[in-house]
Amino acid sequence: MIKLSENELNILHKKMLFHGHKTYTSDFFATQEYKRLRYSAIDHLNASWDNRLSFHFCSINDILKAGKYVVEKHTNGINIRVPYTNNDYLTSMVIAKFGTNPKPKKYDKIIRFIKNHVEWIDSTNIPVYLNTDNEPSGSCIFQSFYSFKDLDQTFLEKLPVYLSEIILLGPCQDNQKMTYIHELYHALLNRNKGSVYNKLHDEALSIFMEKVGAMDLDDTKHLLTLRTLYRLLDLKECIMKKTYLEYTQENSPSIIDFETYIISTLLATALFHTYKNGSNSTRKEIDSAINQVLLGNGIIEDVFQRFEATEEKGSVLVRKQLKKFHR
Repeated sequence: MIKLSENELNILHKKMLFHGHKTYTSDFFATQEYKRLRYSAIDHLNASWDNRLSFHFCSINDILKAGKYVVEKHTNGINIRVPYTNNDYLTSMVIAKFGTNPKPKKYDKIIRFIKNHVEWIDSTNIPVYLNTDNEPSGSCIFQSFYSFKDLDQTFLEKLPVYLSEIILLGPCQDNQKMTYIHELYHALLNRNKGSVYNKLHDEALSIFMEKVGAMDLDDTKHLLTLRTLYRLLDLKECIMKKTYLEYTQENSPSIIDFETYIISTLLATALFHTYKNGSNSTRKEIDSAINQVLLGNGIIEDVFQRFEATEEKGSVLVRKQLKKFHR
């Protein structure tokens, strides 16, 4: 297990309290199957970028429309509102009223004040910040209003997860449609604190839904093929960076981020295999199970367990994909 400093552990535990995670470890990394996956990842796809990843340009409106279509199709009419705040404005109000370093006895009042000033909006109406000059990526900005290092753990444990914007970086291309879908599902999943038990599973639903979205948006499945390759390259990078840090014995907190994408990709791949090859009834069952989690009725791990999506199954599938895409 990674050995973090006391300060690093403190920050990690506060971030976990903020989102409601209970653990951040996995036995999978000690298995023979992970060793096989690591060897396969190192041996295949020998360039960090693949010229097959050529996406059509589109407008930001096309990206927003695609995300809205996929979310509405799969949420089946459930409430998709999320707690939204313009962070700069509300943070200034909080600081002005309660100061920069409030005492723990004020925490309940601060949280009540914040709750009274947030707005519930449809996830597809969350403001999107776009910068086309950057390398492609995306993120959801969740607000804690104070720095993690400045507050007692009880504040972060009580504070609901509020969102201020979705960031999309890179050229407006079809690939960004899946990135937007990915971030929308982060927004939906995180609105209920504790919906992900293990931090290493935090990316799994979003990666699964970007695959589903790619299949929805292109009947030829070409978009799905490209996004699968995109994810394989990302997975390989995470495995190689984790391996390097372990080799140099650097106990960097970033190892946890790499492990999160590795485990999440495997679980998403296993679940998507069931979804893609299942009947319409099976697909509806998966949608329904996910929607129950989005409504706060259970955790995402319940979905993976119900449909027998495991790291081992995902790893076997990924190793086959690596061989298929290798050239």
